Amino acid sequence: VAGCSMRRVSAAFLAAAAVFLASCCPAPKPAAHPVPPDIDVKASGGGLICSRQTIVFGAIPAKLTAAVGEGETAAAMRAFDAALERIEATNRWASVFREDSAVSRFNTAVAGEAVQVPPEFIHVMEVSHRVHRLSGGAFDPTVKPLVDLYRNARNTGRLPAPEETSAALAAVGLEKVLVSGDGTASKTADDVALDFGGVAKGLGIDDAVEALKDAGIKGGLVEIGGDLRAFGTRPDGSPWRLGVADPREPRSVALVITVPLPGGASDAAAVTSGDYEQVYEAGGKRY
Repeated sequence: VAGCSMRRVSAAFLAAAAVFLASCCPAPKPAAHPVPPDIDVKASGGGLICSRQTIVFGAIPAKLTAAVGEGETAAAMRAFDAALERIEATNRWASVFREDSAVSRFNTAVAGEAVQVPPEFIHVMEVSHRVHRLSGGAFDPTVKPLVDLYRNARNTGRLPAPEETSAALAAVGLEKVLVSGDGTASKTADDVALDFGGVAKGLGIDDAVEALKDAGIKGGLVEIGGDLRAFGTRPDGSPWRLGVADPREPRSVALVITVPLPGGASDAAAVTSGDYEQVYEAGGKRY
């Protein structure tokens, strides 16, 4: 009996102590909107700069940045989700690595076969034709056979034989792709293949920026694989500063661009191209 009484007293004492400690040291409240580990949040000029880094289009690094007010991290996270969904929507029809994409279905079709394509495919073909003309034919999304040939050369360390290059060149030509008014596309030869890699990143960036704006973000950055677009300003109204790395001294900045631009444009893009990221050497030459 005495033992039972002592146990009851001890239990009562512990319960009272727990209540006392709880009243003195209340448990911390959980964050209303916990920030995922891939979201970086920094205070800046009376607001916040939220960034999210991820991989898009299968293997390309991307970074989304939004300038928001204090306590608006959750709004930035929702905006990032919407922007990434828009990018993925582009990937679903434009990827050459997805067998079910419109581009892959076109590439595997035979000559003369009508392939149903989305409106975005037709829009990008129209843009491609325009840039093809402006560049004197230098830009051509039907260059995929050559891209595949030299990608394989980079992997094997063996340059293509002249006859291999000639065969790939024979399949290149934007005039070999026919787009019909009924929403279909066809090609004039079996080997014709499209790769929208030269324009898909820009399209994804534009779609992501519009998604951020639609979500109420007033200023931000979207970067995919080195292509970047900035809009609005930082939280304190100061411009975004975009640094362009020196290709021969990657830790040095060769050029700084500010957005808004000196002329007042508050929405601008910067795209660079070089031979220091995707490159290989063979026979003493850089390719």
